[in-house]
Amino acid sequence: MKTPRHTLIAALPLTLLVALLVGSAPHSVQAQPSAATRDTEALRRVQRNLQQAQQERDAAQAEKAALQRERDAEAAQQKQAQGRLASLQRESQTQRSQLQSQIASLDQQLQAAQNAQQETKQASASAETAWARERQFLRQDLDGRTQTNQAVVAQLAAARAALDETRQRNQELHALGLELLDLYRQAPDGAQWQRGERLLGLAGVRIEERAETARARLDAAHVGGAKTSRAAPTQP
Repeated sequence: MKTPRHTLIAALPLTLLVALLVGSAPHSVQAQPSAATRDTEALRRVQRNLQQAQQERDAAQAEKAALQRERDAEAAQQKQAQGRLASLQRESQTQRSQLQSQIASLDQQLQAAQNAQQETKQASASAETAWARERQFLRQDLDGRTQTNQAVVAQLAAARAALDETRQRNQELHALGLELLDLYRQAPDGAQWQRGERLLGLAGVRIEERAETARARLDAAHVGGAKTSRAAPTQP
């Protein structure tokens, strides 16, 4: 890891480093008896310090290059991650749009189904109401027809009873008429208007003709009865 010293050494020029190293030499060197020896030792120290400084500088530059590579790698990874994030965001937005479109379509289908169900319910209710009215009308019509039929049956029964009673009375009247005719025929002298015709022999004929005419009228008025047979004429 780069230290402040390494950073400072890497940033200083070489000549300045040499001057610093020479100036920082111990005062004991200056105290040497020989100037040549002092210069030689100083030069050696400067060379050692310079080599050390160069080594530290090279190490610092290598470390700086490694850090730069790491930064570049991190930047590349970050850029790649940003690209992947943008791609994921675009995919997410696309999927979100598709889901929203599907949800909107499903909502429309659901609304259409609910509307159709409501219309079906209304149509079913209307049909049921109409059928109830029709059934009520048919029931009322049936009840009316039943009452009418019952009234007709009652009227027919009353008419049949009246007809039977009329037939009974008619038969009784017919029998009574026949009985009166027989009594009329068997009268000793007939009617008063027959006395003048006794001598001519026409009285019996006229009585018989009137009796037959009365019988025919009785037979015609007789309801449901058969014609009576012609009785033999009674001799006066």
